[in-house]
Amino acid sequence: MGSATYNVFLNVPYDKSYENQFVALVAAIVCYGCTPRCALEVPDDSHGRLKKIVGLLKRCEASVHDLSYVRLRREKFRVPRFNMPFEAGIAYRVASERNGKHRKHQVFLLEAVAGRLHESLSDLDGISPQIHRGTCKGTLAAVADCLARREPVSLVDMEAVRRKLAQKVEILKDEESATTVFTTRLFRPMVVMATELAARKKVIRY
Repeated sequence: MGSATYNVFLNVPYDKSYENQFVALVAAIVCYGCTPRCALEVPDDSHGRLKKIVGLLKRCEASVHDLSYVRLRREKFRVPRFNMPFEAGIAYRVASERNGKHRKHQVFLLEAVAGRLHESLSDLDGISPQIHRGTCKGTLAAVADCLARREPVSLVDMEAVRRKLAQKVEILKDEESATTVFTTRLFRPMVVMATELAARKKVIRY
């Protein structure tokens, strides 16, 4: 596919319990020579935020949607979060559009439990998600399966980058007095750190 920028939009649950997997996703995607993008780049108070997120999706060659977060929230209304399936639907619409000279958008789905997506989103029947089992190693393997057409990267190398990145992210959170990685100001530095780590270990593939 060459060395041209290949942007991958990440649609994941912004939940404390998902932080380690998010770091794993960023590490794996960078190792494959791709650039992670996500809605964190669009501040919550941004005017026309949804329109900007759709625009960002359209500028990405692919998107990864983790639809494993199906639990009820603990807050007042006890409702599930619909952001992930909603953005996955937008991505499928983008993938169906003719995008001029740009490559067709690819949509990849992740889940933690085999067979559950058929029950929670039956309209996707026949589309098999990659199963990560809720683990970092499973997430790395899922990304490898999603990006299998690119130059392969060993899971050992990806795990080494993920482990180092996780350490650096914790230091960054302390420096920025952040309680979560899911902030606009931490996302770009995290991607830069992942890129530097992958380049240092010479594992970036294109």
